[in-house]
Amino acid sequence: MTYIGEDAFSFCEKLTKISIPDSVTYIGNSAFYSCTSLTSITIPASVSDLGVGIFAYCNSLESIYIFGDNSKYIVTNNCLIDTKTKTLIAGINSSIIPSDGSVVAIGDDAFCGCKTLTSITIPDTITTIGNRAFSGCTSLTDITIPDTVTSIGTYVFSSCDNLTSIKLPSNITSIPEGTFYSCYSLTSFTIPDTVTSIGEYAFIGCSGLTSFTVPENITEIGDYAFAYSENLTNVTIPASVTSIGEGAFEMCENLTLTVTEGSYAEQYAIDNNIPYRIKSSGTIIPTTETETTSTETPPVGDSSDLSMWICIMAVAALIGTALAVKGRRKFR
Repeated sequence: MTYIGEDAFSFCEKLTKISIPDSVTYIGNSAFYSCTSLTSITIPASVSDLGVGIFAYCNSLESIYIFGDNSKYIVTNNCLIDTKTKTLIAGINSSIIPSDGSVVAIGDDAFCGCKTLTSITIPDTITTIGNRAFSGCTSLTDITIPDTVTSIGTYVFSSCDNLTSIKLPSNITSIPEGTFYSCYSLTSFTIPDTVTSIGEYAFIGCSGLTSFTVPENITEIGDYAFAYSENLTNVTIPASVTSIGEGAFEMCENLTLTVTEGSYAEQYAIDNNIPYRIKSSGTIIPTTETETTSTETPPVGDSSDLSMWICIMAVAALIGTALAVKGRRKFR
């Protein structure tokens, strides 16, 4: 046997240990996904290629080992590292990210599903954080991302149920798709002045948000960006915003927008029957209709309903890539 294929042992929830023969050179994407009873794993020196999210949602994993002299991978502080790219490809609840320059990127799904991870220090050697890197870290309460980080991936903190605050780096230019999807407890964050767009689904289901001021440099708010953030009562949108996507404030039933007179945002409020006030006057202008309709309204229900809906909406764009394989698994 020379390889372990994608999803080979996924959802083997009673698997506690496994011996990987030293003939194996490749372990595919999500190979051990949600092996919730797996406590430790040893990767042989023969392995030269590891897929994405191989240990995602392995909640009981306590240690990762490399057996022998592997020419590409090392384990430091329970972080599995690709030495060629200096990418942390897999971590566990007890991982400590090295700060000695041996890691410059946190890879896709690196800490995905580490449910007892409560805090982690991201050193200032890191420049990139990959897609879904901390997705499903349900015990994570706050995190600071250093200003050395210039790129963060999609759904990077999705379903971090207890995340209350975050400091975003000052050099990013967008809040990517699904960044804080279903972060129910999120109440405190600051968007840097460098950001010009808020991606689709970025804050969907963030019921802890009550008010939000869109920074002056933002020009675009994506589809369903704040949908199902049911406790939002006020969002201030500057005149710089020239595009607001479909359903951006879907099911935000107590929301009043604060806008600039004659701006795109004012016309958006009118077109979508959202109460609004003009910045200078403060007088609330009510909707003219009591109900709105949408042909693609997300389903009402728990987070799994929303997850399935987002999966269906995104599948056409994602199918056929490794990212799609992992993305579909994460949001089923």
